Amino acid sequence: MSFICPAGIGVAEEIWGTDVYLDDSAICTAAVHAGLFNPGTSRLVTILLGPGRESFTGTTRNGIRSQDYGPWNGTYRFTDGNVPGQIDWPTTFRNIPPDFGERMTFTCPPNGDLYYRIWGTDVYTYGSGICAAGAHAGVVSVSAGGTLTIEPAVPQPQFVASVRNGISSLAWESRTYETDPRPFRIVGSPTGTGAQGSGPTVRLAGFQGTGPVPPALVVRLTGFAGTGPAAAPLVVRPSGWTGTGGTGTP
Repeated sequence: MSFICPAGIGVAEEIWGTDVYLDDSAICTAAVHAGLFNPGTSRLVTILLGPGRESFTGTTRNGIRSQDYGPWNGTYRFTDGNVPGQIDWPTTFRNIPPDFGERMTFTCPPNGDLYYRIWGTDVYTYGSGICAAGAHAGVVSVSAGGTLTIEPAVPQPQFVASVRNGISSLAWESRTYETDPRPFRIVGSPTGTGAQGSGPTVRLAGFQGTGPVPPALVVRLTGFAGTGPAAAPLVVRPSGWTGTGGTGTP
């Protein structure tokens, strides 16, 4: 499971164990003990639940004292960050501390509940369900769940309603930016479109470019650059998505 330890959280709670912690231990206090979190700056941490142990050995690390304990039937340990933790369908961006501005990758469980509404298209209000927004954007599904990455977005004057992948989002106007100061976007959501004669439109997170296709089309994604003739039809494949458009002579 993934948690964000807020910058101002108290870390005087009790914990038991070292590296592997009794599952009743305060997670953010244990994260300080493990060297993964420094109070004053919010930090994403992910834990992996494990089986019980016969004993737990306490130590003092990073100013935190953990305690010894006898047998207990549940544990957790921190992952190295390469394994995304699971959030639930009710989780919203409102749960994210305001000072946390990094990208976040989560797993949404299968058999999701769309009772939790969403507002916007491509960029969503901070009260929107993260997993539901991911399903609306087409990067996860309600039935199978999946993994998605989100990032903070700039405040929006309005949020546009749409129907995508069988999911309806709602509209919201925020002319003063005050009613929704912290929207978010789904990274890599499949919103690329193209049209014959006008050249393709390719939309990536935080960027939109339009225009005629040059003789040698260049598409650059993070860590990758590809060049080649503009085929008919043009096919662009970001991770997990295929879009087509722009046939014939552009």
